[in-house]
Amino acid sequence: MNKIKLFLSVLIAVALFGCQPTPSSSDVFVTHVQDGDSFKATENGKEITIRLFGVDCPEKGMDYANKAKKFTKQAIEGKTITYQMVEKDRYDRIIARVYTEDGKLLNLELLENGLAHHYTRYSNDKDFAAAEKMAKANKMGLWSMNKVVKPWDFRKSKRN
Repeated sequence: MNKIKLFLSVLIAVALFGCQPTPSSSDVFVTHVQDGDSFKATENGKEITIRLFGVDCPEKGMDYANKAKKFTKQAIEGKTITYQMVEKDRYDRIIARVYTEDGKLLNLELLENGLAHHYTRYSNDKDFAAAEKMAKANKMGLWSMNKVVKPWDFRKSKRN
């Protein structure tokens, strides 16, 4: 019985706090999706670039790059979204958790649908790791292919 109570407590905590924007979140209007994991938005009349935290989608020219971009475009382009900034990167992009109009965490949705890799170099998020593991097990999206190339390896091979 104690295990059931613990499970229900954890489930309620995740439902209440797991994917909800925090008070430090900001609302912006998405003007252009560049690829599966980055986009332009307008905030207070200024254009900003947001990069999704903890995920790395296939690059242009890779399998599933267009599908990831299309998924992100359908989810947020031309809409008001909420982001929670994690940090700014060296390119002055805002690295963030991004919530769709209906409150879904886009970062997690991409992983669940097999359209992104968990970017473990920058994230140790357990939910992201679990979503990627589930997508792999179910051969979702890019995980349905025999040989999966990681976007960071693809970028590195282009530089060499």
